[in-house]
Amino acid sequence: MEEGPGNNFVTTDHGHHDLVRATAYNLHGNRKATGGADHRVKVYKKLPDGSWKLLDTWRAHDAEIFDLTSTQIKWSSPYLGQVLATVGNDGKFKVWEEDVCEPMNSGHRFKCIFTLHSPSRVPYVSFDFKTVNIADTYLALITRDGHLSVYEASDPESLTSWALVDEFRVCTQPLRGEEDGFKVQFDPNESPCWTAVAAGLSPKALSLVTAGMDTVRVWRTDKLRSFYQAAELAGHRGVLRDVAWGPASTPGYDLIATACKDGCIRIFEVHTRLLSSSVGPVTSEPAPEANGARASSPEAAAVTPSGIGAGLAGASRATGASGASRDHDEDSSRVQHTVDEVACLTEHHGAVWAVKWEPIALEGRELVSAGDDGKLRFWKKAIDGTWKEYATVEAGFEPE
Repeated sequence: MEEGPGNNFVTTDHGHHDLVRATAYNLHGNRKATGGADHRVKVYKKLPDGSWKLLDTWRAHDAEIFDLTSTQIKWSSPYLGQVLATVGNDGKFKVWEEDVCEPMNSGHRFKCIFTLHSPSRVPYVSFDFKTVNIADTYLALITRDGHLSVYEASDPESLTSWALVDEFRVCTQPLRGEEDGFKVQFDPNESPCWTAVAAGLSPKALSLVTAGMDTVRVWRTDKLRSFYQAAELAGHRGVLRDVAWGPASTPGYDLIATACKDGCIRIFEVHTRLLSSSVGPVTSEPAPEANGARASSPEAAAVTPSGIGAGLAGASRATGASGASRDHDEDSSRVQHTVDEVACLTEHHGAVWAVKWEPIALEGRELVSAGDDGKLRFWKKAIDGTWKEYATVEAGFEPE
């Protein structure tokens, strides 16, 4: 579905031989990639007249065609050129870079410059990039059993090698045959919310949110560069399908939205109390799921960590691999947050599959959702603080 003349929506032929499982646009909206159950990726370029031209098609993964796990695609920072990444049900994460010397539609225009295998037999199902001050690029990957790995690019100008920063389990491992759902996303803002920094959090702290089964948790790094659980977003009554961190924290709090199988879109405000008691030592026990094994994967073991990776590696060596390094009772930089559920939206009348924040909306207060009803719904925060639906796109692609 694309925007056509007169701001109407038109359908386009995707060209895949099976279902399209994922789509992704680059930052400028002039490139898009699609990934299908046929194991192939297609990349298109937007022309001046608004039409799309196919640049290339290639087989990206070797997953069995009957597996329903979707391939995920994302573009990296525009400062690194035309680079995208994929994960498939073959247990591999791959980074692809465009080679403009190759002809279009040759099947070789995008070269695989990095491959990472899942540390277990469980495939990756979600990932995210974060670039800080152009120079530092980070990668978060989560597997179908809830194992989270965070990496740092060894070379700021290339994504050909990565150093393992940290790894742990975000929730209890699902049982065999149990329906699962996992997502990960970095805080899209350049730095943490100013109230969290005022309470003691490092301005350079990494922050991310994970959705694992029916549990959503916010993770940050402390002064020892180790991830700790900063908040939990409770109240979900089903498997989580998506999570989205709002792109603006200027009001003094973070916004996080979730999509759940129970039919609800939940919007949370993550606050930091600017009181001396909130900046003091953290006495609560860390989540037991965070104390997982920390064995490095073979791809990362040969790379010397740098930057935040070096600090985390040092902290891990100092405390051993048992996971006890996450429990620093005397660390005042482990700022904890309070969470308020400010909206529970049920207009989809069925499972909700995706939520996305409008990246350029004022203070990140516009949200888009998709659900089992075959509709896209657009939400905005009203003056009175409540969340209202202001537009709907039907399955016939004619906006109301």
